[in-house]
Amino acid sequence: MNIRNSINDGTHPSSAHLSIWYCRQMLADFHEVDEQAEGLSLDQIRKGEKDFHDFICRMYDEMYRVPGSFQIPVGPYDEYMKKAGTNKVAEKAHFTDAKESKLRNEFQQAIQYYAKFLYEIGIRGESISPGNYMLNITSSSYAEAKKASRLSYVKSNPEDKQEAWEILGIQIREENSLVKLSNTKNPYMFIGLWLLCHAPESAYKYMNYLRVDFKGCHRAIPGIEDIKETILPEHGIIIDRFEEVMVKLRIKRKIQRLRNITSGFQWKVEYIYKGKNIFGFYAEPKYLMLCIYFNKVENINELCRKILEMDEELFQWFQAKIPERLCKCRSNRWAAFGENRRRICGLSCRAEVVNPSTSDVTDSIKIMKLFRGL
Repeated sequence: MNIRNSINDGTHPSSAHLSIWYCRQMLADFHEVDEQAEGLSLDQIRKGEKDFHDFICRMYDEMYRVPGSFQIPVGPYDEYMKKAGTNKVAEKAHFTDAKESKLRNEFQQAIQYYAKFLYEIGIRGESISPGNYMLNITSSSYAEAKKASRLSYVKSNPEDKQEAWEILGIQIREENSLVKLSNTKNPYMFIGLWLLCHAPESAYKYMNYLRVDFKGCHRAIPGIEDIKETILPEHGIIIDRFEEVMVKLRIKRKIQRLRNITSGFQWKVEYIYKGKNIFGFYAEPKYLMLCIYFNKVENINELCRKILEMDEELFQWFQAKIPERLCKCRSNRWAAFGENRRRICGLSCRAEVVNPSTSDVTDSIKIMKLFRGL
């Protein structure tokens, strides 16, 4: 079963399935990288890269197909959310439902565990056996890896995951003071794991590992093309439009590290002018949100007056993009939109343009330039 691009209508059996789908969609496309590693030929390295990429793709495909075999709970969260209903007021506040958070963490951490365990094994590995391509790790380092893989809501002992390992073809056995890991279905995969885990240190190293991005391991930062690989083509066109404007204005871009590998796993890009974030976007497989930053509510008040005098249509567009916040925090303020007022939180003082059209991009750039005097 291959869930990449085959399930694109937003319909999934559960929230856990949706999170697994996000994991699969956010993987990098496979790019073979000819690198050198002691004791390994170029052919072995190429096979290792392809085998590990195939393995991770298959892992998420199997998770989606039989989440129970991976001890991923699929019922409790959705059952609770159905009973709880939707609270529109709470959505506009800094509101946390402790039970919702716990149930969500349970299935998301159950998904995260497998990639995290393999990474902790990979960075502590002693060697790759030249004949059978097993990963060798000392018993003491293996114990450290198990400890480092612990997550709050997950049984983190790999011995408890036997059914999942069997589905994936992973075999773990101890001989004397060594633990040996092999795979009957992707025999070269531990070469690929080794290469990713022993890539040069950088702020994006773990992110590159999670995305199985062999190309990314050899660059300082990811690029716009990496983002476009994981999103809808029409959203890629949108990004190209405002990227062109930012380059002409010589505004610096910063791509943040991805936060996670589940449903909160999204690209965050910021554009910086005179040391301040002035524009940005969040992107994931089926979602794009542009953000125009204003620093404080008073700036929105002043900008509203200016736009209203200039362009009534642009004013209507602009005020619709400033979200109302009903939080109780000290940063909450009244903002004036002509004759209307609305509460806005200063901690999120920005316009938000969700799944923008090309005309939305034009208006967003126009607002940004007007506010920043560009």
